[in-house]
Amino acid sequence: MFLWTSGGDLKVKSVKGKVNGGTSGGNLELNDITGAIELETSGGDIRANNIFGKLFMETSGGDIKISDVKGDVDVNTSGGNVVLSSIEGKVRAETSGGNITVKVLESNKGIYAETSGGNINIMLPKNISATVDASTSGGEVTCDYPIAMKGKLDESRIRGTVNGGGNPIHAHTSGGNIWIRGIE
Repeated sequence: MFLWTSGGDLKVKSVKGKVNGGTSGGNLELNDITGAIELETSGGDIRANNIFGKLFMETSGGDIKISDVKGDVDVNTSGGNVVLSSIEGKVRAETSGGNITVKVLESNKGIYAETSGGNINIMLPKNISATVDASTSGGEVTCDYPIAMKGKLDESRIRGTVNGGGNPIHAHTSGGNIWIRGIE
């Protein structure tokens, strides 16, 4: 399914199959999609819920809020916050001007989170394994997991492995704090 509008919102619900397209000036809202998604907007927010498949979405000027995804998630915004919850897949989240929150279910399949002007909060199951590289220029890095460190101890950077190492957790911010937290 290909969708495009020059000035309005796109709302898509209950689709089985690939969803592709975008809007120049509106919000994107998706619910109950089974299939790959590739959508972009130049000036709106992104909302997606109950997705089964790979998801790529970007906005130049809005917030991103996505939940309940079984598949890889790749999102980008130039001017907003990113909130990803109940994700079962690999995560890539970038923003130039906001905070990033990522909550992953089950196992760590890899996380890349980067922001220039905000905090990063990553929540994962307590039994994960990972190779962690987290740093900030303007804050602190805090991690709930025991880490086998590489390099010197520094409050603004953590590099090392959790439970012997595994898929990477990459978290970088220039102007905020980073938290890597365990959840039940």
